[in-house]
Amino acid sequence: MAAGGGNMQSSAPCLVEEEQTAEDMMAVAQRRKWLVSKFLREELSESFLKRQQGKVEQLRRCSFYMEILSGQAEPEEEELQSRLPISVFQFIDPEKFQRMKNMAASQTKLQLLLLEKLLEQLERGRAALVGMVTGGDSCGWGRLWQGVSHLHRLQKDFLHLLVPRRLHLKHQLVANTSAAKIPPLRLGLRLRNPVVFDRAGSVAFRDRVSLAWRSLGQPCPPEKYELGFRLREEEEAEQGAVSVSGNHLEIHNLLSDRLYEFHLRRADTHMLVYQAWHDSITLRTCP
Repeated sequence: MAAGGGNMQSSAPCLVEEEQTAEDMMAVAQRRKWLVSKFLREELSESFLKRQQGKVEQLRRCSFYMEILSGQAEPEEEELQSRLPISVFQFIDPEKFQRMKNMAASQTKLQLLLLEKLLEQLERGRAALVGMVTGGDSCGWGRLWQGVSHLHRLQKDFLHLLVPRRLHLKHQLVANTSAAKIPPLRLGLRLRNPVVFDRAGSVAFRDRVSLAWRSLGQPCPPEKYELGFRLREEEEAEQGAVSVSGNHLEIHNLLSDRLYEFHLRRADTHMLVYQAWHDSITLRTCP
């Protein structure tokens, strides 16, 4: 009897140990689930993806310019000192410069395409990870954490691509280096925010319209724009185009009670490499 009682007492600690082990495993699982939920809530939230979608859409509407900068300037001096004087351009080989512009345009298009693809992967990956956490997916911790790591890498690549980068020189831009003492050169991409019509400041009258526009989020600097218009309601529509220096224009001699469409973009310059979007507005003249 004594021996039997001893066996029953010795089995009790084993049972307690098993219960503690199960509780510990559950606590670890809950902790891991909380970490993944925290990542989805704070680092890859729906609001974050929505903001990035807005940034990509605005980038697609921006104008991209190539800049030739001094390779001797420090990064903190770039804004003030690295832009080269206009006189340097007389020593740059035109054909090689055009090839670099073409390369810059290709790089810009590729950057925008990659941003869209990465954003799509982030959205799909987040949805899949949410399903694993909230849907009782029986996948192990390894698969779950692998998904987090993959999304973290995608997010890092995406944020890196959001900023225009330096271009790599494949050609010697200066045709004759002995003609002048030219500093080392480097190329970069600089963007300007999209130009949009001022909807409140653009007004139609009986035979004319007064149009105004601005650069989103930036002062509208003095530069040239191309403004076109067309009559929308007739097969052989009246249309025209004009170059403008400034941020407003009046167009006269229009037909009354007609619907006109106006579109606006920055004028082409020798440094402009990519501009795929233009804003438009439709106004009806008064009867």
